[in-house]
Amino acid sequence: MSVLIESSGEQLTDNDIGEFERDIGYAMPPRYRAFLLRYNAAKFPPPRLDSPDGWQLGLYTEPQPPLTAAEAWVNPDGFWDLQLMHGLLRDPRRYGDLRNIYRVMREWNHPGELLPIASQCSNGKYFLCLDGPRKNSILIAGERYLGKYNDDEIITPDDYHMIAESFDDLIARLEWRKSE
Repeated sequence: MSVLIESSGEQLTDNDIGEFERDIGYAMPPRYRAFLLRYNAAKFPPPRLDSPDGWQLGLYTEPQPPLTAAEAWVNPDGFWDLQLMHGLLRDPRRYGDLRNIYRVMREWNHPGELLPIASQCSNGKYFLCLDGPRKNSILIAGERYLGKYNDDEIITPDDYHMIAESFDDLIARLEWRKSE
């Protein structure tokens, strides 16, 4: 089932994005930059507007072991849900603002080269890697991340699970499924 993408209604300029890139110290890939210019904080309307409940947006990967027994529901069948795409919002106090989420993730020891571009329903984040060997890939925190975070060790992009090779790959693989 195809995925419709709608703009958040808050149009960005090249200057808006350039200012953010200077603030974080990394340039964004051209395709993600173009996505922000077109959609900013994107919305994904459910496929059945007459019955919007019970639909989940996400993508499939190989099933991953749960981080803890209590989190076995996170990815039991390889489906990673995606609730919303973050953007550069005019009111940075609103949830979904890239500036604030990036700042909080840095406070929680996420590497600076990881940009939190989207959230899951469980509030887990999708990260776009902006530098290094995994540059341009889409990552999500995994078991190695959690272990290092709990042990207060240095966390690197290698401690995250790659779920898409690029932003384009992420968008191309998004699909709706009817939840059970």
